[in-house]
Amino acid sequence: MSKSILYIVDDDIGMREAISWLAGSNDIDTETYENAEDFLSAYETGMPGCLLADIRLPGMNGLTLAQHLQEIDPELSAIVITGHASIRLAVDALKGGALDFIEKPIDNDALLNAIRNGLALSLQKHEAKRALQDRLAPLISLTHRERDVFEQIVLGHTSKVVGDILNIAQKTVETHRASIMKKTGAHTLSDLIALHKVNCN
Repeated sequence: MSKSILYIVDDDIGMREAISWLAGSNDIDTETYENAEDFLSAYETGMPGCLLADIRLPGMNGLTLAQHLQEIDPELSAIVITGHASIRLAVDALKGGALDFIEKPIDNDALLNAIRNGLALSLQKHEAKRALQDRLAPLISLTHRERDVFEQIVLGHTSKVVGDILNIAQKTVETHRASIMKKTGAHTLSDLIALHKVNCN
């Protein structure tokens, strides 16, 4: 997996450069943007990373950007910074999906700690998502009929009952069941039920 990236979105060029330098000197890759629209036009989902956005941006503000990213890429962490903090603003940021809320003037140690936590959390989410996808991959290989049989088997129905429900022979059900067990690597009905639960979550 590619290295995590810190995305800095701030219309203050001095702030962008200062944070980028701080992150880079601590072996953190960065990309900088002047506004949310430029960031969104360049951003590609599916990579671990952390957004660091100022609340007051021209156009879409940093809080709205963080909320929008939670919808399109919930694995990306978000940190909101502002020079005009208030309890209400902090609560809104955290409710909107931001991992942290930092007030200017920024303490470098606190900022680095928040960034590292954000990058680590994003990587953890990506690894969990990939593990889930790997676990569910065998279900993709099932034929349409095998999927029908699978859905009935996990309900605890016998091959005869499944055959009656799907209007196919019991022997055909058993053939499909054997194929399902082989494709999914399941050894017992409990294994199939566990796989089904994961797929439904």
